[in-house]
Amino acid sequence: MRKKDTIREVASLSGQPQVVCEPVIDAYLKVKITELIEESNAKLGNIGTLKRKVQAARSGIMATSGKEFNSPQTWKVTFKASKRLKTLVRENAPEA
Repeated sequence: MRKKDTIREVASLSGQPQVVCEPVIDAYLKVKITELIEESNAKLGNIGTLKRKVQAARSGIMATSGKEFNSPQTWKVTFKASKRLKTLVRENAPEA
């Protein structure tokens, strides 16, 4: 689902025009990104949690050339789904 689709769906569910919903969704995302940067995690209600973690520096070997390379320490974002979300997905998953 793209941003436009999300705005359309939120507007439909809330009964508000899309023009009103778009800045609200943008502000919410901005708050969550700021929270993630400043506090290293951002809770997304009953959906789960985004966490900012350090990915340690490491060395490796390029598969194509066989040369060694060093990868510097960097940051990554992980998502941990809430128990409620996992249960809902499990219960409503289509048969395989």
